[in-house]
Amino acid sequence: MLSLLLAFLSALAAAQLRGLPPPAELAGQIEKALHEDPVLTGSHILVRVEEARILLSGTVMNRKQQTAADRIAKSFAVNRTVINKLVVQDERRPGR
Repeated sequence: MLSLLLAFLSALAAAQLRGLPPPAELAGQIEKALHEDPVLTGSHILVRVEEARILLSGTVMNRKQQTAADRIAKSFAVNRTVINKLVVQDERRPGR
C-alpha cells in the first residue's frame, strides 16, 4: 500500500515539474471548456483524466458534438491519449 502511495506521489510530482496540472485539475479545465462551447449545448459529457489518458464518456446529440468534444480534449492532452467513448444519440434511434 505504501509503495502505491509513493508511486502516485512521485508521478504527481513529476507531472507538476513538467508544468502539467494534476489530473483532477485538468479534468475540471476540460469540463469547463466543454461547457463553454456553444456547439456542445445539450450534451452530457463526463471527463476522467489519468496519468496517460483522458477518457470522455456520456452522450452527445450528433457527430458534430462528438468531434467538437474530441477536439477540445485533445487541445489539453499534451502527452496523454484521448479515448472518446461518447455515445451519439442520433445513432441510437431505431431505423437508422
